[in-house]
Amino acid sequence: MGVLRPGAAGAAEGFTDARGVHAHGIEQVALWGIAEGCGGGRFCPSDPISRAEMVTWLSKAATHLGSVYAPPPPNLHLRGRDSPTGPSPEAMPR
Repeated sequence: MGVLRPGAAGAAEGFTDARGVHAHGIEQVALWGIAEGCGGGRFCPSDPISRAEMVTWLSKAATHLGSVYAPPPPNLHLRGRDSPTGPSPEAMPR
């Protein structure tokens, strides 16, 4: 299993395993510096990625698109549908 790492701009010259409907997208995220392959000219599209890696990819994608991520204040406690306490009353539809 390869290790997927956040990429550097221009990292892709073509992956030997980037095929099918996702090949163009894989090449683009590599060229934009959002992600790079797993070594040996491969992207390893079927390998799992961690949540931390995905956050890095999303942050790089937002930066590429001109957005700047600002993290919430450290004392902000978010509650959502995945929270053990459920959604906050303020977030519920009225």
